[in-house]
Amino acid sequence: MQTRLVKTIILHPRYSRAVVDYDISIVELSEDISETSYVRPVCLPSPEQSLEPDTYCYITGWGHMGNKMPFKLQEGEVRIIPLEQCQSYFDMKTITTRMICAGYESGTVDSCMVSCFLVTKEIQFSTGFIGFT
Repeated sequence: MQTRLVKTIILHPRYSRAVVDYDISIVELSEDISETSYVRPVCLPSPEQSLEPDTYCYITGWGHMGNKMPFKLQEGEVRIIPLEQCQSYFDMKTITTRMICAGYESGTVDSCMVSCFLVTKEIQFSTGFIGFT
């Protein structure tokens, strides 16, 4: 296991807390990480790559599970939902074209259960980050 302190957090200059748009930051660590078979840089997709509705992806992370945080990394499969359909689920939030909407109407797996990277089986890129649920 490698532990590092956060030296600096740089928010996106167009981040909007009200809309949760451009919800991404650069985190500078106090020291470099050592690349291993378990610790590697994340791959990001090219601008031309996009996720079509009904594509299945995985979300992983250590997000809240009820009122506690899990000890082990959690994983769940979710389906990409069209932005128009997603907007109907989130009446009070604005869904922009820079966002990816994924999950199930039943709520069986969502980013309240696990949150971090969204990765497809075919592409093997991190294609999104959880902004809100």
